[in-house]
Amino acid sequence: MDELSRLVKVVSKHASKTSPLFNLEDEASLETKLFHLINSEEVSTDGYASQILYGSSELPASYRMLKSRFKKKLLNHIRFLELPEGKYSVSELFRRECATAILDAETLTSVGEIKLADKILDKVFKKSVENEIYDYVVRILELKKSCSHILHNKTKFENYTKLLKHYYKVENAEREAEHIYQEVMLSVYQKVELRYKLMPLYAEALERLETLWNETGSSKVFNYAHILSISEQELLGNYQNIFLKIKGAEELLKEGKIHKNWFNYRFNNFIIVYA
Repeated sequence: MDELSRLVKVVSKHASKTSPLFNLEDEASLETKLFHLINSEEVSTDGYASQILYGSSELPASYRMLKSRFKKKLLNHIRFLELPEGKYSVSELFRRECATAILDAETLTSVGEIKLADKILDKVFKKSVENEIYDYVVRILELKKSCSHILHNKTKFENYTKLLKHYYKVENAEREAEHIYQEVMLSVYQKVELRYKLMPLYAEALERLETLWNETGSSKVFNYAHILSISEQELLGNYQNIFLKIKGAEELLKEGKIHKNWFNYRFNNFIIVYA
C-alpha cells in the first residue's frame, strides 16, 4: 500500500487535467474510488481499502485483481505526467521527451513500422545534438542505423556508423566523468575527520575531468568538474576561490564553451549566496 500511495501522490500532483488512463470523475469506478481513498489518506492498509470497496478485509481475489490493474495504470500514467519548466531544467525535460520518442520508435520497429520509427527519431535527433544529450544521441543513432540496415540503405548505414564512432567517444568520456564525480562525492560523505585525506583524490579527479573536457568539449563533463571543484574549495574553506570559479564558469557560458542548458544556475546561485 505504501508504494501505491507514493504513486498516487505523484500522479495527483503532476497529472494533466484530462487523463488518458483514469477517469477521475467516474465515481462509480472502483479504480477511481481507490484512487481517491488513497489520495485523501482515508486508507493506509489493504485490509481497510478492501473493507470499504468490497465489504471484506480478507483481501478477496477481486480486490487483488483491482489493485494489480490499478498499479499497472499508475505506472503507465507516469509517461503522461506534466513537469513544470520552472522546477526542472530544460535538459531534464528534453531527456524525458527523448526517452518517450525512443520508446515509441523501438515499439514501432518491433511491429515492423520502420519508416514511422525512423521519422520519430529524426524529430529528436537534431535537438539531442543541440542540447548535448549524448547518451540519447547514441541510442537514436543506433536505432537509425538499425532502420537503415532493415531498409537496405547502405549510404545511411555507413553515415550512422561514422557518426557513432565519434559520439561513442563523447558518451564514454561522460560515463567516466560521472563515475569519477560519484566516487569522489561518496568519499566526501564519510566522517569529517577523514576529509583531509580527500585532497589528493580531488586533485587526481579534477585533472582527469579537465582532460576529458578538453578532449570532448562536453558540457556534462564540465558540469561534473565544476561541482567537484566547488566542493574541493568548500572543504578548504576558500570561499574567494568559489566565487572566482563561478564567475569563470559564467564567462565560459558567455563564450559559448558550455551549453546554457547544462549551466547549473540554481547550484551556482545557491553557492554564491551561502559561500
